[in-house]
Amino acid sequence: MLATTFISLLSSLLLFVAVLGQSNVTSVNDVFPELAKIPTFSRSPRLGGQSFNRCCSLAVKESLSVVNGSVVVTNPSIISVNATTLRQAQFPCGAQYTHNHNGTLEVWVPYRWCASNCAGWEVSKSVDLNQWVVPVVGFIVPAVVFCLTIPRRLKLNVSDNLFNINLNNLCQIPMVPFLATAAGLLVSVDTVIWVAVAFALSGPMLLSGFYEGRLDQRLLGNLQQGIDYDRLDVRTRARILYIILVGNLDMGSSDDETDSAWKDVQDLVSELELAPNLPPTAIRAATEKTKVRLRAMLASQYSFGTMTGAPVIFYTASFVYTLVDIHNRLGDHNTSLSFGFGIWWMTIPHLSIIGACLLAGNNPKTLEGIVGRGAQPEPGEFNEDGAQVNGQPPEVNPQPPEVNPQPPEVNPGRGIRARLSRFTPRYVPVYQSIYQPATMWNRGKTKRGWINRLCKEVSGLERLKRDCKMHKRDWITVGGGAMFLTFIPSLLAFLQNYFTLRVGIGCRALTVLLYVIFQFLLILLWMWELNSHDERRTAILSGFTVRRVLVASCAIAAIFVAIGGTLMQVIGVYRTCICYLSIGDWIRKEPSVMVASNTRLQIQRARTTWLPLGSTATAFLGVVSYIGWWYQRHLRFQFRTLVNNLDATTQPTQPILEGEPGEELQNLVNNV
Repeated sequence: MLATTFISLLSSLLLFVAVLGQSNVTSVNDVFPELAKIPTFSRSPRLGGQSFNRCCSLAVKESLSVVNGSVVVTNPSIISVNATTLRQAQFPCGAQYTHNHNGTLEVWVPYRWCASNCAGWEVSKSVDLNQWVVPVVGFIVPAVVFCLTIPRRLKLNVSDNLFNINLNNLCQIPMVPFLATAAGLLVSVDTVIWVAVAFALSGPMLLSGFYEGRLDQRLLGNLQQGIDYDRLDVRTRARILYIILVGNLDMGSSDDETDSAWKDVQDLVSELELAPNLPPTAIRAATEKTKVRLRAMLASQYSFGTMTGAPVIFYTASFVYTLVDIHNRLGDHNTSLSFGFGIWWMTIPHLSIIGACLLAGNNPKTLEGIVGRGAQPEPGEFNEDGAQVNGQPPEVNPQPPEVNPQPPEVNPGRGIRARLSRFTPRYVPVYQSIYQPATMWNRGKTKRGWINRLCKEVSGLERLKRDCKMHKRDWITVGGGAMFLTFIPSLLAFLQNYFTLRVGIGCRALTVLLYVIFQFLLILLWMWELNSHDERRTAILSGFTVRRVLVASCAIAAIFVAIGGTLMQVIGVYRTCICYLSIGDWIRKEPSVMVASNTRLQIQRARTTWLPLGSTATAFLGVVSYIGWWYQRHLRFQFRTLVNNLDATTQPTQPILEGEPGEELQNLVNNV
């Protein structure tokens, strides 16, 4: 350590003497060789060819001049020290952290000079992984895993014809790479669109998740009281339990009960009807069958660890890696800015956590298997003529063919259109089932519809209807929870960007701020819709209303800010002169832009703000995930307990007497 310090001091002293003793310096490049070869543009600055390391070198070169054979600083507004001090320090343009907390000297240029000499923006370099690999591979790509668990209704169809290849036919094998590429592109496009929608509409999704969770709590609590005080019969208890598990599915129209989830659930609980001549063994068998069905439906859902816990661990690992990178490269603003956007995308894991806490499963195939009714055919299945299969069974007694049938009319374009229609991408239901689940932002409202219909068709549920009604305190809890999980990641990301480069609200911090504002507006609009007492409305966008215009406007703005802001950070559009300023500097007459790298101030901020903010975000995600895991286990335990007590009663039960099946009920009455 002492030897290194001595060598450094000796080198500085020799350089100092050499500079002072120079009397034949003819160019700045003689003293600062870093300025000898300033790189030229590889592409137009308007198309991302700008380089702010080059801009910094130009500023340094313009601030220096040769006077009487010595290099002197002629523009102290750019560099506030003399040439000797500048030469002794680390060159400020493109500097890297060398474990010296003093960093480089600051280089400030007027904004007008920057806009004139450094116009355009700097595209992310493939060799600088912190500019694009950290946000994309470390945070955005893992967010795809979380989005796959967020409930959705539609997806972009990948036709089965892309996989309909006879591998035994050598003529068809060359088509495999092309068809596989087309299928991969469709899946990629569909995934990107869903990730964008989930991130841009995270506020309403979180609100709907909290709302459904609140309704689940009320249903479980009311059912527990009904069992404790023997206020609810077994059929009503079973209805409530089924609603908890399948309340996210479309009920179906009350006018048309075909393929209606509501009708099928009522058919399931109809087995529990207490007929006067029904033997107790049959009653008990029907009750046990219902218990088995309810337990199986709950057990068929993925565990919290499978859906969210394991992905959260890998997502947190990206946080830890970036924190270590910031610590090893103190003052590197590219790493800090990328980490800020990674913290911002932490909203996606929160969505997955809330979705995993809900008791209703995403896959309607579970109810379909319990009911035992067939599903619709898979999309993309076509017959020889190119017409889509409608899934109808063939006729039992088909009509005999005509003796002299007329030749069919030939349409040359029909065959081409039929073949092209096989590969035309279109949106289809995610689950090919007779039941369709609600998208995440509509799940809470869908479950409320199930509860309202139950209270309408079954008498004696006034207490349940009253308990499930949301009051002001409930809306504060539900809306506050959604805003909290939206606000905290955005707040940490906002502060990370606020304290990077120039302290203030710059382009990146402004992007996060606008995102939060639009999410809060969407949450308030969704609360307005959910709190509406107009039961005739079945969708938030029904009718041309003020609410529809506001929701559409905020949703479009949120998508533009969320996705546009992320792309501009990853591509590098934000690396421009105006984004090196804060919005307060935009209205000043002569703002300055700091173009040096790894300065002392940046190193200090990395130690005092960047690392603590990143550590807080990592800890917050872990705590939210742990709370979600515990809460899901708690709800499932409550549900299983209520299923076990489905036929429980506060009255002492009589033993089942042996005898003929028709005599058992009479024996019970006689004993009483």
